[in-house]
Amino acid sequence: MDSFTQEAFWWQKSDKPHQEVFTTLKKIKTKQNYRYIEFLNYMRLYGQTDIFGIESPTMNAIVPQTRPQVNIIQICCNTLLSRIGKAAPRVSFLTDDGDFSQQNQAQKLSAFSYGQFYRSGTYKQTKKSLLDATVFGKGIVKNYIQDKEIVTERVLPFEIITDDKDAIYGSPRNLYHEKLVNKEVAKAMFPGFEKEIDTVETTSNPFGMTNFMYGDTELVSIVESYHLPSSKTAKDGKHFIGIGNCTFIYEDYKKDYFPYSTINYQTQINSECRYRDWE
Repeated sequence: MDSFTQEAFWWQKSDKPHQEVFTTLKKIKTKQNYRYIEFLNYMRLYGQTDIFGIESPTMNAIVPQTRPQVNIIQICCNTLLSRIGKAAPRVSFLTDDGDFSQQNQAQKLSAFSYGQFYRSGTYKQTKKSLLDATVFGKGIVKNYIQDKEIVTERVLPFEIITDDKDAIYGSPRNLYHEKLVNKEVAKAMFPGFEKEIDTVETTSNPFGMTNFMYGDTELVSIVESYHLPSSKTAKDGKHFIGIGNCTFIYEDYKKDYFPYSTINYQTQINSECRYRDWE
């Protein structure tokens, strides 16, 4: 990220960090336009439809197939999904020469963890991410706490953005998650910012789209970004959530990892590994 000529990075700002976040994100996405072209090609190959382009409001427009075709890519992806995705891995708690009370407690913990996986939809979301891994090369799920409940959420691969130089060794220190959220939902999620959400400009160009405010659905681009601390004792880690004209959350981040679980279908030794290999 040394190519960015700016006075301070967003994790060094104490006032209006959203300005630096969206400025940095725009520069990264401009340099990584190739990613959206590749994702578009992957969707075409799997879906067997001619999607006209992510950079157009007609991104969902397709050309119907006029003759029977056998889509080998779709067949292989679905076969892998049906064979591997049917398993529901469980966390097992074991004791080492434990007595009856300890063994009983371990069994209850195993049952509790399985119930949490089932309640939070972990198996359902990870199955979707497995399909993403076969189609796009990487599947991602996010784990977080909401209303005192554990939540597992599938994340589309093109929602996650890292700088090429920062991720050259597969372990970036900065990660950006850009997601489209309905304005009314965003107001409920972040009360007190209704005016800012209503007036935010739609110029962030999410996922390479030049216009996403069309039709009857009003969407706002919300970015959540993380800066990992430089060491175990350092206090320079930061966590940000906001939109183009407002910061919702700006706080210290003490963990040395991002709250995302990933599955790589295949590690490739090429330019793609710079954003595919982070864990």
